[in-house]
Amino acid sequence: MIARLTGAEAGFITASCASGISLAVAGCMTGDDLAAIERLPQAPLDKNEVIIQAGHLVNYGAPVAQSICLTGAKVVSIGQATSAYPYHLSGAINERTAAAVYVVSHHVVEYGQIPLEVFCQVAHQYGVPVIVDAASEYDLQKFLRQGADIVLYSGHKFLGGHTSGIVAGDKQRVRSAWLQNRGIGRGMKRIPPPIPCIV
Repeated sequence: MIARLTGAEAGFITASCASGISLAVAGCMTGDDLAAIERLPQAPLDKNEVIIQAGHLVNYGAPVAQSICLTGAKVVSIGQATSAYPYHLSGAINERTAAAVYVVSHHVVEYGQIPLEVFCQVAHQYGVPVIVDAASEYDLQKFLRQGADIVLYSGHKFLGGHTSGIVAGDKQRVRSAWLQNRGIGRGMKRIPPPIPCIV
């Protein structure tokens, strides 16, 4: 159903959009290497840097950077709070880059940031996957169409459901994120809502 509604190849439900960030980042770091998954967050991996625009390093109840760092990844901030350009992104990418995170939110700085389509084009030139945090958004297809590899949604904000997160995107990336349930994602599993008691 997630694939059908979002236009993604695959998807799954997790505890929250914040946990979705951690799972997606960890998946980009480990792929489907189960040994690496079990070693996170302690073991340094060859690819452990995650790029994000300075204007997207916001707090939505907790810092976005914290959801990234829970994996053991290092946050690489690019540009300034009101000024980021494609050359900032390309200049930060190196052999240690695991992913790039893009936040769509009323919390972020809108002015002077790299548009998502351009952000994806630059990242993909270097083989870097793009993770979009679209927690509060209700357009479930827009961001994948613009080039994102994985998009994360909140299940309870605009969608009005129980506290949960939706992970949608490329089948292999989604599988790598889902496999984190055998590691740091163990405590982030989605618990079904209780059955209402009929009196």
